[in-house]
Amino acid sequence: MTAQSIQRKRAGFHSRSSAGNMGGEKMETELRRWRSNLGSLGSGVIVFTVWELIRPILISLLVQKTSNPAPAAVTVPELSPALVIIVIIAVLVLAILNILLRFHIGRAARAEAAGKRKGSAYVVFAFLIFGFQTIGFLITVVQLFRLGLMGNSVLRADQYSACAGGQTV
Repeated sequence: MTAQSIQRKRAGFHSRSSAGNMGGEKMETELRRWRSNLGSLGSGVIVFTVWELIRPILISLLVQKTSNPAPAAVTVPELSPALVIIVIIAVLVLAILNILLRFHIGRAARAEAAGKRKGSAYVVFAFLIFGFQTIGFLITVVQLFRLGLMGNSVLRADQYSACAGGQTV
């Protein structure tokens, strides 16, 4: 008996086609479709994780080429070098953990779709990431409302200047 037939037997599926087993065949077809979708979604998570790696690099390259020096009226508080290093290390560690977790979710989803993995801890991680992304989005929307950049159909020149990095249009 092969491993696949054992899995089917445990799940209540039989490979033989008979009139009494039509519901099982439909269920098996549905299961194959869901596994295919799960594999595709796992691949999508991996692709978007790679995009999350590439995006900050592209943004920094574009900002360096298009940004003007800060206006003289803006003052930046002096921070100790040790604090700057600690913050940079903390941000890098969190970013690396985020990327590793997303890779784990994508690979686990693909393995589950292929029938190689039992367990669904990756689903919990996926819901955690979804929750964090939702909270981050809501915080961004609230900040935009506080700045007055959302909810108004017309931006004032000073608001656009604050949004565009000091460039006025």
